[in-house]
Amino acid sequence: MSGTLLALAWAGWAILIAWIDWRHRRVNNRWWLIALPLAILTPFALHDGWAWAVFLSLTGLLLALVSHLGVWSRGWIGGADVKAYAIVGWSFGALFLLEVFAIASLMLAVAACLQRRRAEQRHRRIPMLPALSASVLAWIFTGPWW
Repeated sequence: MSGTLLALAWAGWAILIAWIDWRHRRVNNRWWLIALPLAILTPFALHDGWAWAVFLSLTGLLLALVSHLGVWSRGWIGGADVKAYAIVGWSFGALFLLEVFAIASLMLAVAACLQRRRAEQRHRRIPMLPALSASVLAWIFTGPWW
């Protein structure tokens, strides 16, 4: 039962963040604070043992930060994208983060190709959080954890 509630809470948060990023192109920090209790509780609901849950969460968080801080410092992605990947990495661990990152990257590649094909402005920002949210939703509802 708790797994289903966690899945629904994460789905709601992912949809909300995607909509905010798509509509406003900026995500306020309060939406990250809302996800914080959910992010803190999820590893302990998913994994047996306190030490194992903390280890997997730290590896996911470190992978998210290492893989995204460089591109953030160059201005290629926004701070909200880094925060989203850090929250997802902490909550679900490194392996899940890699799966979500792969799916989101493929979705962004398709969106970039479609945008270029339509001959729109090349420097127009493609929102990253909707792709991240869609990949999180796909994994949540097909993943084995709940």
